[in-house]
Amino acid sequence: MSNSKAAPETEQDLPVVTGLIDSNGTQWVLTEYKEKSALLPYGEFVSGRQHILSALRRHNVIIIAKVAKDSLIEQVEALEEFSPRVIFSRPGWGHGQFATASGKVFAPAQVAKGLLGFEPNPVKCARKGTHSGWLQQVATPLVGHHIPCFAIMACFAAPMLDLVGRADNFGFELSGAGGKGKSTTQRLMASVVGPAMEKDRGYITTFNMTHVALEKAMRWHADMPFIIDEANLFGSGTGGRADHRAMRDFSFQMSSGTTKGRYDNPNQEGYRFIFLTSANEPFHELLGQAHRDTANAASDRLMSVVIPEGDAGAFGPLPEGYGSYREFTLALETAMAAQYGTAMPKFLWGLVRDRAQDEAKLLGKCRRLIDTFKQQVGINENNGSDVRVAEAFGLVFAAGVYARHKGILPANFDCLGAALYCYTNFRTTVPVRQSLPERILAIAARPATLTVDRTALPTLSADEMESIGAFIRLVKGETLLLMTPSFGNRMFPDWLSLKNTPDFRALNKADKDARGRGYHCRVRANSSTDWFYAFKLPADPS
Repeated sequence: MSNSKAAPETEQDLPVVTGLIDSNGTQWVLTEYKEKSALLPYGEFVSGRQHILSALRRHNVIIIAKVAKDSLIEQVEALEEFSPRVIFSRPGWGHGQFATASGKVFAPAQVAKGLLGFEPNPVKCARKGTHSGWLQQVATPLVGHHIPCFAIMACFAAPMLDLVGRADNFGFELSGAGGKGKSTTQRLMASVVGPAMEKDRGYITTFNMTHVALEKAMRWHADMPFIIDEANLFGSGTGGRADHRAMRDFSFQMSSGTTKGRYDNPNQEGYRFIFLTSANEPFHELLGQAHRDTANAASDRLMSVVIPEGDAGAFGPLPEGYGSYREFTLALETAMAAQYGTAMPKFLWGLVRDRAQDEAKLLGKCRRLIDTFKQQVGINENNGSDVRVAEAFGLVFAAGVYARHKGILPANFDCLGAALYCYTNFRTTVPVRQSLPERILAIAARPATLTVDRTALPTLSADEMESIGAFIRLVKGETLLLMTPSFGNRMFPDWLSLKNTPDFRALNKADKDARGRGYHCRVRANSSTDWFYAFKLPADPS
C-alpha cells in the first residue's frame, strides 16, 4: 500500500479576486475558484478566516488547500480598485435588469448581466416542461373561466408595478367555502412562476408564519406575485379564526411592503409585489368589527373576490369532454405537475427588453390600457378610493393584454372580461362608498358614453351598443343617463340596496316593472326602441 500526496496548487488553481462596487457605493468581492464563483460584501472579509470560508462555501466555492486560502486573503488585503457593476443585493428590478429569487438574471440585449449579491433559492422559481406545453395544457383550458384567468394575469402585473410607479402594493383575496377551487386557482397562478403542486418546496407560501418570517418572505417575492395560502392561520386565536386586527395590520403591511425597523437593524426595506390570499370568510366581513374608515382603507388594499357557491365554484361552464368539475381540476393539476415556471421567464425577457428599448412608449401603452378599464367601469376621478381600486384591476388587465400580445397567454384569453368580472364581484360584495349622484356623473363623464340627439340618431349594431354601454339623451325636458342592461348591471351590482335610498327615488326614471328598471327609449336610428337602466342626470356640484 503506497502513500499518495495531493499535487501542490498551481497558479491556475489559486482563487481569483476582483473588487466591484454597486450604484449605492457598496463594495463587493468576487471570488472565482475552480469554475465556481461567489460575490460577498467587502465587509464580510473583516471577520475571521473561518467565517469567510463558510460564507464562500454557502455559494459552493469550497477552498481547502492552505496555499489557496492564503492567496485569497492576500488578494483581498491588496485590493485598491473596485470597478462599477450592476449587483443585485436582492431579487427584483435593478438598473433595468431583473433577477428572480432562483438567481436567473434578465438583461437587455448587449448589456452585461448583473451579478447576484444574494444567495438564490433554486427551488422558488424552478421550471419544468416548456412554455408551449404550459400554454396548451394549463392556460388554454382556462379560457372563459374568469377568476383563474384573472389570477394568472395578476402574476404578470407584479413586475409592472415598478414600471407604472405605483406607490403602494395591492392584493386580492379568494374567499368562499372549501372545495370550490380556491387552492386550485392559487396553484394555477403559481404555475406561471414556479412549482405549483409541491406543498413544502413550491412557490406558494403559507400564512402559518410569524411577522418576522413574513418580512423575510417579502424579500423573495420582490416585484413578483406573492401567493399566500390559509389566511385563517394568520393571527388566529384559540378558535382558529383569523383576528380582524391581525388581518387589518397584515393588509396595511403588505400594501406598504415595508419591513419594521429594529434595535439591531433600524433600516427599513421596501418591496413591491402583488399578493393573493385565500380564506373562508371575506376580508371585508371580518373587518366589520373595525372602525369604518380603517376598514374601508384596508379593504381597498386587500380586495375580496368571492367564489360562487355553485358546483362550478371559481370556474365557468364545464368544458366539453369532462364529466365533472373534479375531473377538470384533476386534469389541470396533472398538467401543473409537469408544466410550470416557463411563462414568467418569457414574460420578463420581453418586459426587460421592451423597457430598455423605449420605456416611455411601453409606459404609455400600459397607462392607456388602465384608462380604458377605468372608462369601462365608470369611476369618479375625484374619489381616491374608487380610483385606487379601479387602477389596481386596470393594471392586471393591462398586464394580461401585454402577456397575450407577447404570445405568453392564448390569443383568445379574455383579459377584459376576466378583469370586469372580478371587479364587479368585488363591488357586489363590498359596499360602494360613492354616492349615487357621484356614480351617475362619473358614468356620464366616460369618454365612451355617447350623447345622442333625437333628430340625428346614429346607426348602431348590437355589439356597438354594448361597447358604448351608456347614452345621454334629452327626454321631455330632462337629461337622462341610459345604460344597456349588461352595462347597468355591471355598474350597479348593489341595485337592490340602492332602491330604498332618497337619491334613488329622486333620480331613477325606470320604474314601470316595479323593480326600478325597464325604461324604453330610442337611441339609434335602426331600432324603434331599446331597454335601459335610466337615471335623471343630477347637477354637477363642481
